Amino acid sequence: SGHCLTDEAGHLYFASNDTAHDNFQSTAVPASFIQLNLSISDAERQLIILDCNYELLTDSLLAKNVSVNLKNELGAKGRTILTSSMLKTSLEAAETSLYTQYLVEGIETGAADPDGAGLIYIQELHDYAKRRAKDLDPQIETDLIRDEKDYDILLAVLLNSHLNGDADAEYRKIEAKYGKIVESYGRVGEIPNIVNYTLNKKQKVGITIDKDAPDILSSERDID
Repeated sequence: SGHCLTDEAGHLYFASNDTAHDNFQSTAVPASFIQLNLSISDAERQLIILDCNYELLTDSLLAKNVSVNLKNELGAKGRTILTSSMLKTSLEAAETSLYTQYLVEGIETGAADPDGAGLIYIQELHDYAKRRAKDLDPQIETDLIRDEKDYDILLAVLLNSHLNGDADAEYRKIEAKYGKIVESYGRVGEIPNIVNYTLNKKQKVGITIDKDAPDILSSERDID
């Protein structure tokens, strides 16, 4: 959240409070530094949220239209980028964007869970925030950028706000949801390290993974 600078080659920099316009390459944080640190992380799925103003600096220090390829600057396999505005020049400091406000609201209130499943995926959250922001400002342009077109990252598991004093029952529901998620990973043959770690800590959930096993569809009342 803050201010971004770009040079004429389209490279992105994140400004700090002591960044100098006439020497921003040495006094701002280049996106390549962020990219490097993300790439050495053990996290296999990553989310970047950019709530920034963008400014293009030229030799004459005149602002022009900004053109930055965020996928090239910050993208990678398994990484999703949400940006609160398309890359347009803005020299005015701004408060948190409408888009980012609705990202927060979508998780806090559960409004970004349209099917009521208690699970919020990044695509759902982006769609909710984009729609709400455009209702108030039709000119706003947001974007979701990811390397894998059809892959969606689970971002939040919602607690029921009406527990009626039975928190244990709610957590059992959450573990059941988690079990379904893990089993879906197993069927496609991809079990992330963090999932294996969590399963080892939660053996009581009783989840078994065999991607070659058929789905068991039997019921207590012998209905096929």
